[in-house]
Amino acid sequence: MALIAHIEADFLREYRIDLLESDMSWRRFRALYMNLSPRSATFRNYERAARRLGISNEAAERSAWDALTGLGRPQG
Repeated sequence: MALIAHIEADFLREYRIDLLESDMSWRRFRALYMNLSPRSATFRNYERAARRLGISNEAAERSAWDALTGLGRPQG
């Protein structure tokens, strides 16, 4: 399953927000995305990628964020 599909499903499951119907700000999206629970499909995907690549979960998350946004991971 693609990263976008994981994020979409997680937002619906964890926050009851349908990203296709939402007009939330980029700031709010980032805040919610960065705080998905460890039970989320997105987080578990980072863990699998980290194990497969032999890198930290944070490095896998940063790589996914860069691929998603074309930007660096937000600081703080």
